[in-house]
Amino acid sequence: MNIKLTNISKRYNHEWIFRKVDHEFKGVYNYVILGANGSGKSTLLQVIA
Repeated sequence: MNIKLTNISKRYNHEWIFRKVDHEFKGVYNYVILGANGSGKSTLLQVIA
């Protein structure tokens, strides 16, 4: 199964967490989302869900 993100954005308190993100996750690969605390990893997964 593929997941395609097109032009997704998220703001929190007038601050962009991520803006105009495009990406395609292909089902044949494993992915890791890495980043510091507060960098938007959980927010990205919530938007995808």
